[in-house]
Amino acid sequence: MIKGVDYTGVSVVYILIDRERGLLSSLRSSNCRDEHGKRDLGGGGVKFNEKLADGMKRELKEELNINDDSYIMHELGFREIFRGHEGKKTHWISFEYLIILKSDVIIENMEPNKHEELKFFPFDNLPPKDKVHSHYYYILSEFKDKIFELSGVDLILS
Repeated sequence: MIKGVDYTGVSVVYILIDRERGLLSSLRSSNCRDEHGKRDLGGGGVKFNEKLADGMKRELKEELNINDDSYIMHELGFREIFRGHEGKKTHWISFEYLIILKSDVIIENMEPNKHEELKFFPFDNLPPKDKVHSHYYYILSEFKDKIFELSGVDLILS
């Protein structure tokens, strides 16, 4: 059974910002499920019997080696995602979080097999639309106002 294909997948997604460095984006490797070579936000699947916030904290630790005393976490909302992959329909329910790093937090690429690179992009110079995951700008657009309200960061989505 394949999550998101044979049954609805549940995921958590983070929009991670550092007020000094910008918005964090990973570069998806060929080991990712899809959209190889595209810039993405971050996150992963929720495990059975795991609370959403705990899944988010686990993903941040697994992917970036940061603990929950290193950031402020805000729930942004959720989305239902229908798309296709390799000729099959997929269905995900995704819960989005805003992660605001505290000062001088060091992140590490703990999953180099999935993320070829982690890079911060200035809020006014995000990656080009043709170089990002198909839902990258959709997520940022959906929650742009709430991100500003919670963090004071104005993302320029041109």
